[in-house]
Amino acid sequence: MRKLILPLILLVSYCSYAQKDESYFIFDGEWNPVKNAKKAKYFIHTEKLNDTCWQWDYYNFLGPRLKTESFKDADGKMPNGFFAYYNKEGYLDSCGYVANWKKDQYWTFFRGDSGKVYMRKLYDHGKLVRTEDYSQEKPEEEESEDWTFANLKIESEFTGGLGAWQSYLNKNLRYPERAINAESQGTVWILFIVDTEGKVKEPVVARSVEFSIDQESMRIIKRSPNWIPAIQEGRRVRSYKKQPIIFKLQ
Repeated sequence: MRKLILPLILLVSYCSYAQKDESYFIFDGEWNPVKNAKKAKYFIHTEKLNDTCWQWDYYNFLGPRLKTESFKDADGKMPNGFFAYYNKEGYLDSCGYVANWKKDQYWTFFRGDSGKVYMRKLYDHGKLVRTEDYSQEKPEEEESEDWTFANLKIESEFTGGLGAWQSYLNKNLRYPERAINAESQGTVWILFIVDTEGKVKEPVVARSVEFSIDQESMRIIKRSPNWIPAIQEGRRVRSYKKQPIIFKLQ
């Protein structure tokens, strides 16, 4: 596979194609490498996260993400780490971890554009340990009313509430030049954990729009100040948060 550099106008405005430990490869509709960006249908962005992990993101050239894979080596020959797969509309379909070629730990499966979890599978180095099926769970409005305030879970939120979140976006969000040139817009969902100290952990693109928009959304979440942790039974708990970030051309 040859390294192919996209023209500057087609790259993320805040990320140089000459940046260390990042590469871009462009392909036609048959996944054959091409040099002319006008013929490109797909591309792969690779990035070195640390000495033992390279992340590969596969994209429609001007559309949503197809999948994410992680490898121990820069050549992508040793699968190891986080993997995620997306449907054709860019919604996260499933994700989990691989350890030395084999599925490991939890794999989570999502329901279409609702983003709801309908199944989880626990693996131990390739061996399926158990399956947790949530597809038949009752809707929340049908749940028992036998609860107390002591059991009430308070969801995590951005410190200062919605107004503070909007102010943070107004000061920090940048509409990527690549997305502006391509007239790309839409709502990205970022799924992440808010830990007991309010720190953001393990952010994942749960709904993809376009590469540069996805990258900017991840940057915004990763650099956000601490959130207010969720509360359950009177104590702080780790919780999942799915935060939408809207990009709309004026």
